[in-house]
Order: sequence, then structure tokens, then C-alpha cells
Amino acid sequence: LFISTPFVGFYLARRFSATVRSDGPVTYGRCYFFSLLTYCYATAILAITSYCYFRFIDHGHFIAYNLEILDRPDVKQLFASPDVQNQMGGLKIDDLKTALQSLTPISITASVINMSILAGLFLSIPTALFGTLDKRYKR
Repeated sequence: LFISTPFVGFYLARRFSATVRSDGPVTYGRCYFFSLLTYCYATAILAITSYCYFRFIDHGHFIAYNLEILDRPDVKQLFASPDVQNQMGGLKIDDLKTALQSLTPISITASVINMSILAGLFLSIPTALFGTLDKRYKR
């Protein structure tokens, strides 16, 4: 789904450009704004579905699976290495487990929203560029 998102955005931008265009090409700014709104609406849909999943369907399996991964010997050995300790800034694996256990469906959904909006901001740039390209009109 994540890989197909830009292609769906490109397709929608081209359709928008073809629909709006009457006598000339659509400007980059207008196509960027359309792409940005498209990704924002997709973020809203993703937020609703992820909240419903984590609230009503998952029942803590996602967090339990990640806690199981943190209990594996190879992961404990990785966290004990000096390089990882320097990067973690003194954070212990038990602190990470506590943080994972304190996650709620709304906090997970909030992080999904943050990542999706940031990705939408960056994906709108090539999407708008692709939407404004047309061989019929010379610039």
C-alpha cells in the first residue's frame, strides 16, 4: 500500500490536470495544492482505519509482538553493545518496554498521522510535477 500511494497520487494529479485544463497547462502551485489535499484526505482515512484497528481489532497483539522481539537474546545482545548504548543515550531496554506498554490506540494513531502528513508534504512535490507535465503544451 505504501509503495502504491505515489502512483495513485500521480494518476489523480494527471486526471486533475486533464479535467481542469481548458486552454493551457495547470500551474505547478495549483497541482501541488491538489496533491497536498489528496494526501491529507488519505491521511484522514488512514487515521480512522488505524484507530479502529488498534482500538477494536488488535487488542494489544502489535505491542505484545514487539515486546517479544525485545526479549530475544540477539536483540538484548544488540542493545548491550557500546555503539547502540551511545546512540540510545543511556536508555535501557526496560525503559523501551515501558514506553511500548504505555502506548494507547490514540497515541499510535497520532504517530501515524504525523508520519503520513510529513510523507504527503514530500510526495506532493514530485506528484505535482508529474501532474503538470504534458506534451501537448510547450512552455
